[in-house]
Amino acid sequence: MRFTTLLKWLFLTPLGLAGLVMLILLPFIVLIKGATLAYFGGMSPFASLATGTFAVSVVLVIYLIAIDKGFNRRRHLRFNTKLWIAVIVVFVFNGYALFVLNKENVKDQQIAKEYNDVHPILRLGVRIWSLFDPSLVITDMSRSAQDYRRMRLRTNRRSLHIEQLHDRYVHAIDLRTTGRTEFRNWTTNVVMVMMGFKTLRHVGTADHLHVELPLRRKDKLEIAALLRKQPRRVVKNSRRKRLRARRARLAREKRLMRRRLAQNRREALRKRHAPGKLPGKQTAQQPAPPRQAGVATAPAGSTGPVLAAPPVRGQPAAQPPRPGQVKLSDGSPDSTAGTTTGTPMETTGTN
Repeated sequence: MRFTTLLKWLFLTPLGLAGLVMLILLPFIVLIKGATLAYFGGMSPFASLATGTFAVSVVLVIYLIAIDKGFNRRRHLRFNTKLWIAVIVVFVFNGYALFVLNKENVKDQQIAKEYNDVHPILRLGVRIWSLFDPSLVITDMSRSAQDYRRMRLRTNRRSLHIEQLHDRYVHAIDLRTTGRTEFRNWTTNVVMVMMGFKTLRHVGTADHLHVELPLRRKDKLEIAALLRKQPRRVVKNSRRKRLRARRARLAREKRLMRRRLAQNRREALRKRHAPGKLPGKQTAQQPAPPRQAGVATAPAGSTGPVLAAPPVRGQPAAQPPRPGQVKLSDGSPDSTAGTTTGTPMETTGTN
């Protein structure tokens, strides 16, 4: 084998195979990428699909022109015929991708019934990739509050798995990652991002790849306006209402307990500091006069007979006062009472 022939097989053949693969993938890339770019540009879902359809039709017409000229025939197809062939092929493929889902690519038939609730652009992108990856399995699409309750998760009203108010479509799906190689999972993630979708690998209930079509700014504003106009629904015996009532009851019980504790504290302070025993209002008590033996004392406020105090050890017993004797303030008898001082008076009389 000649050296130039070897170089051709080593270098030109791989390039030729890569070019052939690129020619096969180009129509699908143009279709989904044109639709996503038009959608994020502000068009409606079906107008975006129409834009992608027109773009891929142009690509197919170019392919038909190249194939027609490659056969070196004398009679060639007219341009209008080629255009109609391209448009019909694209419309047939779009209808197949939007409304037909193989049972091998879905977890169960209950989830397959939710396929028409998904956004058309997201359906188209996932269906295109399932043609190249037959082992792709969709595990979840549409959700409701009952589904979150069954999975023992908190209801996320902002989740894109819930039907959106502005277009009534679900903007997210979950793809299975268990039982698949990491290379396939990585390839699926890269392809979805290239198509214009947002991906997230998480293990909420099980390991899966979350793929979503993000909301546009005007969609968020429209949803906010619809939520303001939507009347608030009053659901009886709901879990939120029961929790709110429980919190209110606990708050009332706490306030009542605080009042009781404060009242008990005030009563304890009132009993500890009774009238006349308060620290700042105590009056100095006068010391009691020394008690002397034999001196009659009577309790304050009593009207009974005066009793003589018993004699004190070491002091002589007080003698009772004699008739005509005056009692001093200290309780001792006045010895001068009843006597006269000075010289006796002389009386003179006149005859």
